[in-house]
Amino acid sequence: DCQWVGGTVGGKSYSAKDCYLKTLELQPNLSMAWGNFGWNGGGGIVNGKSYSVRDCYLQALALDPNNGHAWESLGTQGGGTIGGRFYSSEECHVKAQKMER
Repeated sequence: DCQWVGGTVGGKSYSAKDCYLKTLELQPNLSMAWGNFGWNGGGGIVNGKSYSVRDCYLQALALDPNNGHAWESLGTQGGGTIGGRFYSSEECHVKAQKMER
């Protein structure tokens, strides 16, 4: 079980980041996995493309614009463009707060 701390498979230890990277290689359409990959540092290559922490949150939101955790995290990265619209850091935080209600 790799959820937050990683795990061991076949005698080999994996970090949580390694686990999310493998998950995304197998199932690249999981918004929550993208968000968690970003939260664990991002900076990896998924199916031949490099993703920064910020890119991970953008990808999570492209897949699920109702992912409040990804909005909050994108806000900590200075905001970004979702669906052709730029959201400032403050706008990201406001969207995240509205989704928590």
